[in-house]
Amino acid sequence: MREPLDWIESWYKYRSREILKKETNPNYTGHISYNDFITEYISKGTRKPFAKIRTQYDFLKLCNGAIGVDQIFPMENMGLVEQFLFEKTNSKIIIPRINQSPTKDMTQLPPELEDALRQHLAIDIVVYNFIKKHKTFQNSQHGEEFMERLAELD
Repeated sequence: MREPLDWIESWYKYRSREILKKETNPNYTGHISYNDFITEYISKGTRKPFAKIRTQYDFLKLCNGAIGVDQIFPMENMGLVEQFLFEKTNSKIIIPRINQSPTKDMTQLPPELEDALRQHLAIDIVVYNFIKKHKTFQNSQHGEEFMERLAELD
């Protein structure tokens, strides 16, 4: 899992790639500011296509809200994934860095917009902070504790 604010910034950059710059591509973000992108992303109504991005938690959860995968690692520590895979396969596996978003000058979000984004991504932030604290998420070991932590958000 990726740090949530870095993750959404990466989506913005990814969708600003020149290859997407076509008048007919509704996902292109190269023509709008990051502030406008975030404003649209966190809006409560129907979002424009470029901002229709689910949260990371949406991809991880089951219908009851529990995490539906066995293991989650923080993306910035792929060495943990490589070690996990080595232990499972007894083979050294190196995970290359690919699919990197283009470099783009980013302006810092105004504090009130960043606060609104953090609120929108609150569950992702809880999951990510949990993973960082424990170095990984193992459903069999952390599932109940995580659900208790999630209940505190309500």
